[in-house]
Amino acid sequence: MEAVLDQANGEDLEVEINSGGGDVCAGSEIYTALKAYAGNVVVKIVGIAASAASVIAMAGKKVMISPTAQFMIHNVSSIVAGDYRDMEHEAGVLKNYNISIANSYILKTGLDQEKLLDLMNQESWFNAQQTVEYGFADEIMFDTDNQLVASSSGYMLPPEVINKMRNLLAQQKSPDNAGQSAGFNFAPGNQSTKQEPAQPNEPVNQTKEEEVSVEIKTTDELRNAYPELVAQVEAAAKDAGKQEGKQEGKQEGVTEGTNTERQRIQAIDEISATLDPVLVNKAKYVEPMNAQQLAFAAIKADAAKGRQYLSDTEQDRGTSGTGKITGQPGAAAQPTDDEKKKAEAEAASTDIAEFANKRRAK
Repeated sequence: MEAVLDQANGEDLEVEINSGGGDVCAGSEIYTALKAYAGNVVVKIVGIAASAASVIAMAGKKVMISPTAQFMIHNVSSIVAGDYRDMEHEAGVLKNYNISIANSYILKTGLDQEKLLDLMNQESWFNAQQTVEYGFADEIMFDTDNQLVASSSGYMLPPEVINKMRNLLAQQKSPDNAGQSAGFNFAPGNQSTKQEPAQPNEPVNQTKEEEVSVEIKTTDELRNAYPELVAQVEAAAKDAGKQEGKQEGKQEGVTEGTNTERQRIQAIDEISATLDPVLVNKAKYVEPMNAQQLAFAAIKADAAKGRQYLSDTEQDRGTSGTGKITGQPGAAAQPTDDEKKKAEAEAASTDIAEFANKRRAK
């Protein structure tokens, strides 16, 4: 590479890349040499720029990609033997190398380190449109009217295409093609002489969807922006309010009924001391009535008992013959029938009153 650059002597360079990658250190050396070259460097990705080859592509002052080409970035891989300490040490070395090669992507794309390391962790594959979209390339070759960029849907490659490329890269990494290894390979220290392909992660969907931001500050603006959604929310809220009102109404009705029944029983208990217990129990549970109705029923019952008492008394007078006793000669005149009826009515009233007073006194 140094000889080629020396021969170019500062003239414009056009570097075509169609490589699955290789050794990370070799890729770093080529990248550095191209970046340091005094002349203008244009990189054209004509087939694939994967792994270490993607780092080399970042050296161009202008990077172009064929509409049929692919671009891939992933983590550095290596093979090492040893105990757990060797493994932990190697893991730290690999993470350091990931950061180093991510620096080339950062300088080209302007993306932050965390974002790029995440893309590398997921072994990300990009078509031509996505390569430009993420900033790894500046333009798509032959797309003078930007038709391909404008029509980019942002979707990832179909899984079958990615799997096919993985198989091709794995074949390049086989022992028969060890000199054309496609992955980042770095293993300082104890390294096996056998080159084995790193197992890539499943690709991540790098879709970038256009988002429309609408700032909404009032309910009217929300209604205008999303009328159907607002209508659904309002309908749901109204239905929920009705259901809640029904439940509250039912609960209020139960509470009111309970209080009314409690007051009815309490009022009956207040007057029950002077009443027939059978009548009280009937008023409470058998034929429910309030205290006023119970009192009226008790008076009627007492009146009936009073009339029965008078009837029994009159019958006793007839049986004993006291009703046939006449007065002495010269005595006062006997009362007429009307006077007798009046006297009997007054006596009955007096007896009923006395009977009721006796009931209350018990």
